[in-house]
Amino acid sequence: MKDEEKFIKMPRDDVEKDLTFAGFATFKCETRSDSQLVIQALSDAWHSCIMVTGDAALTAYSVARETSIARRAPGMALIMSEDATEWTAALQNNSVPESIPFADPAEMDALVDKGHDLIITGKAIESAEEKFGTKFYKYLTKVCVFARMSPQQKEDIIRAIGGHVYDTDLKAYDETKRNKKILQHTLMCGDGGNDVGALKQADVGVALLTGFGNANVDVKKKKEETPSMLSSMFSAMTGEMTDVEKEALAEATESAEEKLVRLKKEEADRL
Repeated sequence: MKDEEKFIKMPRDDVEKDLTFAGFATFKCETRSDSQLVIQALSDAWHSCIMVTGDAALTAYSVARETSIARRAPGMALIMSEDATEWTAALQNNSVPESIPFADPAEMDALVDKGHDLIITGKAIESAEEKFGTKFYKYLTKVCVFARMSPQQKEDIIRAIGGHVYDTDLKAYDETKRNKKILQHTLMCGDGGNDVGALKQADVGVALLTGFGNANVDVKKKKEETPSMLSSMFSAMTGEMTDVEKEALAEATESAEEKLVRLKKEEADRL
């Protein structure tokens, strides 16, 4: 047990040194093909859709892009630093400065108005709480992706968005005080044990008790038609891409709006 704790606390630089590179292994859990249509329908009905997950920030942002939870230009996505002192570009690009100082939660309004998708991790949430206290929670509705969240933090996010406030020691919510000015009814959809607390705190909790697995995802077609990423990269470099690779590459680089139009057309064709 002591050895396990030692490795858990070991800095990443120590874990990854003196290694021999053997190659990359990539995995992808396909999203349901109708997820984007559902999110779009909710958005069209004036419901705000956000992601609260334990996954890494860029993994979460990628899925948020696929499902139209994150709807701004990819180059405009910002991640808050773990010490909550600045925002940095989620992806390497020239669309935003190297860093944008973060000194006041109210600034999040302006960032969203300028076309940014905001991404916050669990550690950044902790740092922001220490710096700004309950004032920070007023602006959580401006964030589209909460990543690396613990089960307790998932609960906190749902309760804060619903208008609940912390007591003076920032450790427990005061049930007798609910901020009516930021009151929003919340619906939480979750499929894992880490979501149970958040499901209970939402006004409506939707628990997916049985995995959808590959429902609505044509796995056989994916295997037959989708080339490996490395294959596509090398083929593109040599100019020898197959028609299937060209189609897959075009699909991977289409915008959220273009994908939505394509999915709606495919849905109409099936009907």
